[in-house]
Amino acid sequence: MLFANRNGMFYVLDRVTGQFLSGKPFTKVTWMDGFDAKGRPNKVLSPSREGTVVFPNNQGANFGADNLGAMTSGPTNTRFTPGTAGAVQAFDPRTGERKWTFPMNDATDAGVLTTTTNVLFSGGREGYFYALDARDGKLLWRTQLGGQIANGPMSYQVNGRQYVTVAAGNAMFVFALKQ
Repeated sequence: MLFANRNGMFYVLDRVTGQFLSGKPFTKVTWMDGFDAKGRPNKVLSPSREGTVVFPNNQGANFGADNLGAMTSGPTNTRFTPGTAGAVQAFDPRTGERKWTFPMNDATDAGVLTTTTNVLFSGGREGYFYALDARDGKLLWRTQLGGQIANGPMSYQVNGRQYVTVAAGNAMFVFALKQ
């Protein structure tokens, strides 16, 4: 089983036993420096009165990915690094190596949907909904929906025709895919 966790780590577990096989950062991680034999992280935070810079921030690395930013938290302050942006990224499941990155203008709260035909759908806070080639991350299509996309798109079929639906702001949009 493979997954990119919001804590910034890409994990590989035995799908039958759940045993930890490997873990590797897929973005900047400052809260830990490795794993013990059972896959538990070695935490390395050094809290201070002035605050501690932590990567990824409290939204997690898989909500925007590469440069989501840091959270500095102390007794009287919590703030985020300004000017951070997110990305959709693909990883080789065998090695955990990054294959491609699609940069975004802002962090994102949207989910990702990939079809069997290697089309990846997602969106972002700036209101764009887009389709990428899942093999190389190239932009295939995008449209402005006028509201933040903070959900995962879904796909379904009616009478042999495939549709993709996504909510943006207070509206829902349905797109029919070419046959």
